[in-house]
Amino acid sequence: MVLFRHQTKTSNEPLVVKLYSLETYSLRMRACNSQPETDLSPLAQELRGASEQLSNIQNAIGAITASCIQHADDITQIPEFREKYESLRKEVENKDIIIANLRTALDVLDERAAYKEKAAADNIEANLAEGRRLEQEKVEFERQKKAAAEGLKEQESKLKAEVTKTISRREEEQDKKFSAQRKALENDIEKRKKYQEEELGNLKTKTEKDLETIGKLKAQIDKLRFQSKKEVQKYEDEKRLKEVFKQDIEGLEGELKDLQEEFSLSSEPLEYYQSEFLNISRAIQNISVRYLSRDLNKEEVASLPSEISVADATFSDVPFSNTETSRQLRIAHSQRVIADAVYGTVWQPFSSDITTDDSKLSKLLQDVGAAVGTSRSADVWRAVTMRALKSISNAHTQTQHSPSQTLSAAHAIQSREDKLMELVLSVLGPLLDPLDLLQFKADLLQITKQAISVWTSAQADERTFTVNPKLSQGNKHDWKIATLDYVPFYVDNSSQVVGPMRRNPSGVFTLFPIITATKRIQVQKAGLAPPGSWPGKDQQQVLNAEVTLIHDGLGLPQDSDIVQAGISEREEVIKMRLVHEEEWNQKIAEKVAHTRNNSTAGTMSGPPSPSASWGMNKLSSQKSETGK
Repeated sequence: MVLFRHQTKTSNEPLVVKLYSLETYSLRMRACNSQPETDLSPLAQELRGASEQLSNIQNAIGAITASCIQHADDITQIPEFREKYESLRKEVENKDIIIANLRTALDVLDERAAYKEKAAADNIEANLAEGRRLEQEKVEFERQKKAAAEGLKEQESKLKAEVTKTISRREEEQDKKFSAQRKALENDIEKRKKYQEEELGNLKTKTEKDLETIGKLKAQIDKLRFQSKKEVQKYEDEKRLKEVFKQDIEGLEGELKDLQEEFSLSSEPLEYYQSEFLNISRAIQNISVRYLSRDLNKEEVASLPSEISVADATFSDVPFSNTETSRQLRIAHSQRVIADAVYGTVWQPFSSDITTDDSKLSKLLQDVGAAVGTSRSADVWRAVTMRALKSISNAHTQTQHSPSQTLSAAHAIQSREDKLMELVLSVLGPLLDPLDLLQFKADLLQITKQAISVWTSAQADERTFTVNPKLSQGNKHDWKIATLDYVPFYVDNSSQVVGPMRRNPSGVFTLFPIITATKRIQVQKAGLAPPGSWPGKDQQQVLNAEVTLIHDGLGLPQDSDIVQAGISEREEVIKMRLVHEEEWNQKIAEKVAHTRNNSTAGTMSGPPSPSASWGMNKLSSQKSETGK
């Protein structure tokens, strides 16, 4: 600190000299102005010296500032020194306790030494008594043993002297050790006290000097505050610029997000698709149970077999009656018809109202997609194509529903909802109650909208969704057998079903297709390249396909009990009709023969009557239907 003050003092003295030099320089400059031809090099030299002195003054001011900061740090360390003083004071108290304990130990040692002396004295007395007794005995013995008694006495005196010397030596050693330890502790305590007093004095002196320095620095702090206000104003201006830049960045990020949404595919959770397809499957089952399990009247029982078989040949083995077998088969085939219509109309690649109306366009888009491949550009192309198809379909739909649209408009695109409704009603229309037709259409329209909605999301997803309507034994692990409320009827509690011998077809009626999702995952081939190197040709990334089952297919095997029971019932009905028609034809033939016998027209042969021709044609048609 003394050195610091000395430096401050010495740095002020040249300042006066420098100011005087500057005044002298100004006078000389004036003289030079009056005398232009005078040499200016001495003045330039003095000016350079004055500049160097000003630089030294600034360096001195910087040193003063650093010293003030150091003094402020030292002031903050005063509580720490106080804590050290308290800890040293506690150590002194602990040492006093140790000294007291050592004194107690010395007292114990003194008591032990006195006890040993007393024991030695008692031992000596006992030895003397024993000696006297031995002397008395020795007197009685021969005088030859006198020398032995004297030798024993000398030995006893030697032992006594040795014991006394040993005890005194040990006492002296203990006293010396204790004195040395005590002096060492006292010296240590005195040294620490002196050191702490010196440190405390130094801290007080240093604190006083620091207070003086702090007073000097307050003026500088005021100047710095003024400068800091200017810096704050400058910072606020920069902050405003940052906010403007931040808004620009947010705007660019929004534009980037819009571009990504426009040219990239989405990625909905698999749970969303699983839930949506499951709801559609249940809705198809519910609508089939609600509208197709009704009772049929006699006219419908007679007309439905031929009418439905023309629209859908798969119904040829379904009996149309009010039995439980007929109801369950009608429900199952209704699910098949609706699911097949949804698959063919909605769940196709690049599905939209335009591609559904023009199958060649859909095939062209599939070929283009296959040619693009599975790169990033393929995803962009698929996303843009789906948005374009959706936009065009919406435009055509708005044009069709526009009140200004005339009947002479160009080709009108049929929506997928209308086309699916037309396909389903072309098959299931005769099976529906006319009173329930409007509600059936509303429910079917809701299912169609759900199917279009989920398929729109699926086509815009980064995964590739595949709908497989062909159920077989080869993919049995991906579909389930439909559960119907049907109990087969057995004869005499045996395992043989009533009816003719069972057919053994291998086909399966698809009540709901298998739906899977395929996701491309990049996997890098393993290679032997050194760590940190670029991947070589044998380490290029390849695409692996991760296939996930979204919805199990639902099928009804053709060799199941209910299908075979329906076939048996249908064949029994056909047989009964054939028998009834044969009996009826026989009665007609008998009636015709009786009429001929009573006729006066003679026995001329001719073509059969119209009734007989109609009966024969009906019989032949029934036989041909049975053959099918």
